[in-house]
Amino acid sequence: MFKNIDILNNIKIRFVIVAVLLAISFFFIRHYRIFQPAAIVLAPNGGEMFEYGQAMQIRWTPGTPGIRLIEFVPVSGGSPIAAYNAAPFSYTVADTSGSHSLILYERIPGGSYYVRVYTANSYEFDQSDGSIQIIEKEFSKTKAPSPSVPIPTPSTPTPSQIPSILPLPSLPTPCVELWSCGGWTSCVNSAQTIICTDANNCGTTNARPALSRSCTSPLPEIIPTLTVRSPNGGENFYQGTSMNIVWTAKNAPSYMRVNIYLFTRNPAENKDYGWTTNIISQTGNDGEETWTISKGIPLGTDYFIRLSCDYPQGTQNFGCKADDSDKAFSISTKASPSQKQLEQLPSLEQLPPSVQETVQETVQEKITPPVQKPVEHKSLMGRTWSRVINVFKSFFGI
Repeated sequence: MFKNIDILNNIKIRFVIVAVLLAISFFFIRHYRIFQPAAIVLAPNGGEMFEYGQAMQIRWTPGTPGIRLIEFVPVSGGSPIAAYNAAPFSYTVADTSGSHSLILYERIPGGSYYVRVYTANSYEFDQSDGSIQIIEKEFSKTKAPSPSVPIPTPSTPTPSQIPSILPLPSLPTPCVELWSCGGWTSCVNSAQTIICTDANNCGTTNARPALSRSCTSPLPEIIPTLTVRSPNGGENFYQGTSMNIVWTAKNAPSYMRVNIYLFTRNPAENKDYGWTTNIISQTGNDGEETWTISKGIPLGTDYFIRLSCDYPQGTQNFGCKADDSDKAFSISTKASPSQKQLEQLPSLEQLPPSVQETVQETVQEKITPPVQKPVEHKSLMGRTWSRVINVFKSFFGI
């Protein structure tokens, strides 16, 4: 019997606990509108543009549960701006009309905003999918309504009450730079430059190519130049005599040497015969050199001198502008005077007196033998005694 009473008591306790939990759940569902549908923004939903003084109609899903608050949320961040306070939180009278019209004025700064609506008696909210644009514009401030006083609107607005949505202004077409460049300049001070122009004249240089670049020049801007000064044509040289070779050099480094060649050329065809000999190798670039014409050099009238540059091993080679004699010169033998040439010489009487005296003195020196002193013959004993006497005289200062 007591066992059955305990069972009944347990059932009663459990029943009371379940009843209390159901009551608490019903209170929260009733008070906080749990599991009720939320209001959704229908318009404006992004992309629209409005000006000060213009009416904006905000629409959401009509009917239950309605909304309690409309805010403009800055896209750039910051505090939301309350535009319409339909009913305080946990206030049973909510706006279920599905639309609300308001006049934009300067309390809402110009800029980009999201439109946000809060579901009545709830923390839930919905906002426009995209942002809207509010443009500042002067208008009569006396017509601006107080934000705390809602504007009564009919449940079904007439077409005249629906604001016209301004189209977005057409954005200017971006200018696309179209650069074209000329050729690079020569390398000066290890740098090259280039000139480029924009065919579209955009006025920007975002896509402009580089106008300069570094460079290296392996050769100097001016190559060393040699010029033959002598023999330079028309001269006649004899075998066994000396030839004085003279030249000038420009833009040559101090370590450059000069090679000198003797060659023959056909003046009519202006080309070498092929006979060439290097008469002086790697001489200093001092502008002058003397060369003795050996008897092994063939006789001829079409000889030229050629100069070329030579660079010692381990030095930088700057190239060379070589040079030849402008015209041909001759190499011949010195002939003995003929009998006819001797007969044409003037006689001694025909020469001036001073010249006659000089000639006579010269001839006398050539034909007069030198005066010789008599040789003294002494015996060996006499020569020895003389040396002893001389030694004593020098010792005693006699």
